[in-house]
Amino acid sequence: MTKYLLADMTSAEAAKIVKERKIVVVPVGAIHKHGDGPLGTDMFSCTELARRLGEAIPDKVIVVPTLPYGVSGSANLPGTIKTSQEPVRQIIKEISMSFVKFGIKHFLFLTGHGGNDGAYLSVARELNKLGVLCAYVRWWDLMIQLEGDKNPNFRNVNLLEQSVDAACGKNDPSVLRDGEGRTGAFQQRLRKDVLNDKFSSPVKMDGTLICAGSDPKLTSVPHGVVYNKGTIQMPLPRAKVDIDDPEPGEWVSISDKVSAKQGDYILNTCRDWLVEFLADFETLEIPEKYL
Repeated sequence: MTKYLLADMTSAEAAKIVKERKIVVVPVGAIHKHGDGPLGTDMFSCTELARRLGEAIPDKVIVVPTLPYGVSGSANLPGTIKTSQEPVRQIIKEISMSFVKFGIKHFLFLTGHGGNDGAYLSVARELNKLGVLCAYVRWWDLMIQLEGDKNPNFRNVNLLEQSVDAACGKNDPSVLRDGEGRTGAFQQRLRKDVLNDKFSSPVKMDGTLICAGSDPKLTSVPHGVVYNKGTIQMPLPRAKVDIDDPEPGEWVSISDKVSAKQGDYILNTCRDWLVEFLADFETLEIPEKYL
């Protein structure tokens, strides 16, 4: 059997394999709330996708153990592991450099958590100076892009994550409720207590028109507050969590929208796309003049 999981290799096997393969896969998760789903959802999803990718092309990749802790500095619900960007960035860099020194020039970062974006991008820019190319995949965005127009369930991140959890055997779909639809309820209570009726929030999905170069564009505005059609940034304190009611609001059942079968389809769709992508990705290189 061809080994692709680094943790299963001996040092002697790794010494041989690192000379033969061009791509190292680094799964990075996070530990934080996911409604009725497990706190480790972001870790389970990227771990399983990395495993299936390695199983599909075991002679092309080395899959390192998942980094379970991601950038979750602003999360404050019970059970969340709060980690800021710098330690996550540093460990991602050190993992990568452990292979760069042996000649690896291509990395695939599979994230289960959007908060990891900044840490990854910072590392990628540093590695570029060494002639290394890194690709970063938010698997749920990939699924939305590939299949979002075919199935409304594939446009809802919570449904995607919970189905993948089911495929991993980590939840019971029959009892799941929509924990993502009302997780901002306690923050909205704070905004209501601070702001009067002349101030409102930007419509999240519509975005706000701002200037970017020569042409305006719609984008989200952090800490946005709308007054008389104009949006300004007004940071407010985070609402404190009531330990007896940590996530207030209505919980709607999603048991009819989540299944292990759907989770398998999601994982395999992303895997198959990544297999095709990596075949071309490994042929890319940064010309010497740009280093």
